[in-house]
Formats: sequence, structure tokens, C-alpha cells
Amino acid sequence: MTLKSSFGLAVDWPITYAELEPFYCDAEYEIGVNGIADYDESGQGLGYTYPPRSRPFPLPPEAKPYAIQRLQQQIATKGYRIDVAPSSRISKPYDGRPACIGNNMCNWNCPIGAKHSGYHVVEKIRKLGVDLRSNAIVHKIETGSDGQVTALHYLTPNRAATQLTAKVYVLAGHGFETPKLMLMNNLGARSGMVGRNLMVHPTIDMTLLSSEPLWAGRGQNIHGAVMQRRNQPDRTRIPSTRYDLLNNPPTVGIAETALSERKIGAALDDEIHDRSARIFTFEALTEDLPDKANGISLNPGFKDSLGLPGLRLDYRISDYTNANLPRLMDDFANFLQATNGTRISAPTKWICQQHIMGTVRMGTRAEDAVVDRDLRCFDHQNLFLVTTGVMPTAGGVNPTLTGMALAIRAGKHIAKEV
Repeated sequence: MTLKSSFGLAVDWPITYAELEPFYCDAEYEIGVNGIADYDESGQGLGYTYPPRSRPFPLPPEAKPYAIQRLQQQIATKGYRIDVAPSSRISKPYDGRPACIGNNMCNWNCPIGAKHSGYHVVEKIRKLGVDLRSNAIVHKIETGSDGQVTALHYLTPNRAATQLTAKVYVLAGHGFETPKLMLMNNLGARSGMVGRNLMVHPTIDMTLLSSEPLWAGRGQNIHGAVMQRRNQPDRTRIPSTRYDLLNNPPTVGIAETALSERKIGAALDDEIHDRSARIFTFEALTEDLPDKANGISLNPGFKDSLGLPGLRLDYRISDYTNANLPRLMDDFANFLQATNGTRISAPTKWICQQHIMGTVRMGTRAEDAVVDRDLRCFDHQNLFLVTTGVMPTAGGVNPTLTGMALAIRAGKHIAKEV
């Protein structure tokens, strides 16, 4: 949150961690986050709780799957440590949801609801009597002479139009659709920052075959992280990075590869069994810096089924991000040596992590930001933007919990006005 003042990079947030921390806790207790109390997540061995916490995690940590336990032993020989990575999978029954039983389908829909998802929120607000309207595509937002939003209009798939009016309006279309809707209606235009400063957490994976069975896919999907590159002294030159350990079930990809190599019958069975036992993937999430040239704009050359414009995406990997490559390759080489493994996917290009940030960023001035510290749009005082798109900088860890904390905090301000 203090990238500018600490490292001379990008911008500082208009809100401090201390101000946001209670809302992080609120989010954790709402969705059910497991973790270790009094734990140092800095990766730097600070010897005290980091980041500081006012409340313990609502749930105890999950047990480590075998693959993570064994990898922890192996990469420790190279000086690396696997830290517990808090997650929204519940380790004990919580808020009417059952504890995780290791289905390992966390990145889709947990079949028993142990991992929090938007479904749980929808069910709660339905019980509170909230009117939810699906198949309603907002396309037009009206404003008055004072900049206040006066009405919004939505279309159904059969083009039926409806107008809604309210005292306060909230756009929560994530980091792409929120700025798209604003661009379509010329909202928040004063700063010129709507749709700009896109950050995506550029990521590089390395998949290896260990010399011994690890049996990825047992227990939880993505468990544990190597955080030692999270905040290095040379961050002025090389971005923050977190290595996630992808304890995913690998059999589909292995079977597809073996079939493409024309293996059938017993040879196919042997290949699937052998590789499923030994395959593992390390994923490097890398910090992205805001750049006005990176972002989204309207694409009038594409129209959807309702005649609304599509999106144009412009993005270039920065020199700052690319400066991380030598370190990533060194770390991957060390992971290979520690496991006595064989690399089967060479990390050669960046991929998009789809953690969309920066496109409607917050700040202290309307001249260079879209919303203020409360997520209120500078140009439209009764319009709030609730999305990770408000984040001015990215860091090297997932933005979801921060987005939730900012949303809860904004909700406190909105509640006073309705």
C-alpha cells in the first residue's frame, strides 16, 4: 500500500493497512478463513506476526497434504520454506457449511460448499429479502447537471428495457465490466483513468516430474506457498513474487498428452499412473505495476447479442516484471534440484492470472483517480465502485480478500446514506 513512499514506485494507496485491517478481519469471519495465529507471512523471518492482526483467524489451519509435506522437506535443503497460506476453505464446520474433505475441486465449485463462493452470499441476501434480478444487463446510466446519478437502465436477453432509480448506486462488475459500463456512459471521465492502469498478476508456471511419488491431487487444491520473494530489499528493481504450490489432480492433462503420443492400452495406463504419481506444478505470481498504456477500451467493431460494444484489451509486460525472470529461473532450477526432478514444461512465457486490478483506481485527487478512499466516484457523489479494479497497485498476492475488505468498508459508508 506504500509502494511509492517505500520504494519510489507507482503510487501509494489513499488508505493505510491499519485503517483497512479491521475490515480484513470482518471479511475473514464472513467467509470463513483458516490460518495460523501469530504467524509471519512476510517470508522474511521477522519473528513476529505479519501482517499485524487485531483478531485471530476464525478457523484453524488445514492439515498439509502429503505432497506439500514432502516438498517442504525437499526444498528446505535449498533454503526455501513453505508457509501456510490462509484460504477460504473451512477446516471445521462453519456458518452452516461442512468442513473440507479434500475433494480437490476448489478452483471450480466445491461440491459440498466447503470453499466460500458467491453462491453463499446470494443465499444469505435472498433470505434478507434482497431483490435479485438475473438476465438484467445494465447499459445506460443517467446523470443530472450536478453529476449525481439519477437512473440506470437494463435490458433482458429479449431486449425488454427497465429503468431503476435509487438514492445511491453501486457498480460491482469487477475490473473489466465496471470501467466498460462507465466508458459507455462517459462516467468518471475527469481523470482520464477509467479503464487505465490494468494489472493482471503476470504468472509463470513450472511443471516437473519428481523422482519419487508425490500424488498431487490428494487433499486441498493449492495448499501452501513460498513467500520469501514477497518483499525483498531489491524491490525497487525486481517485483514481489509468491510461489503457489498447485496440488491439483493432474490426470486429465496427462491422459491428453499420452493420447497425443499415440499411447494406448497398457502403455496408456502405465503412463497415466507413473506421471500422476510424480507430477507437480509451481506457480509464480508476480507483481504488476500500473501503466496508463495498459487497460481496456470500448470495441465498437464487436457487438454482443444486445448490440452493446465489446472490449479492446491493450497490455504489455513491463521491464520491471521482466526483470524478475532471472530470479524465477534460479528458483525453479533449485526446486528441480531439490526434488531430483525432471522439468516437463519449460517456463518460457507469461500467462494472465486474471486478477484484474487498477482499471478504476482509488486516489486522493480527482485529477488522477476515479474513486476516493471510500470507493466513492469523484465525479458522481452517489456512485460507488466495488471492485478490485480500485486497487492502485497489485503486490504479489491474490487481491480477493482485499477486495472484500474494501467492499465491507464502503458498505459502512453507503449504509449511512440510504
